[in-house]
Amino acid sequence: MAGVDRTRKAHLWACIGDADHPYVVFDFTADSTAAGPEAFLDGYRGYLQADALAQYEGLYGGDRIRHVCCWAHARRKFVAAAEAGDARAPAALEWIRQLYAIERGLPPLLPPADDPRTQQQRQEREEQRHL
Repeated sequence: MAGVDRTRKAHLWACIGDADHPYVVFDFTADSTAAGPEAFLDGYRGYLQADALAQYEGLYGGDRIRHVCCWAHARRKFVAAAEAGDARAPAALEWIRQLYAIERGLPPLLPPADDPRTQQQRQEREEQRHL
C-alpha cells in the first residue's frame, strides 16, 4: 500500500532446490527475524547454502542441516578490488576459481546424517567429553 505511513517492511526469503528438486520458492514473512527461515525449513534435512546472515545460525548444528558456505559475496569484493586496480585481487580471484573447479569435480553430497564425516565428528566430540 503506497502512501505516507501506509508502507511496511517485510522479507521475501528465496529458496532454490537441487537437481532432484528443481524448484524456486519464495517465502514471505512480515519481518526478517530468524522465525521465518526456521518455520519454512522446519522438518528439512540436508544442506543449506546461505550467506552469513545471523537469522540462519539457529538452523545449523546436529545432523539436520549442514551449512555449506558460498564464496559469491567475498568474490564480488575481490572483483571490485581488481577493477579498482588492487594488484592483490587477481590472485584471490584465481584461488576462488580453483576452489570452484574442485567443487565441480566432487561427487554429489550425502545427506548430513549419512555423511561419514558427520559420524566421525560426533564420535570425536564424544571422546573429547572424556577430557
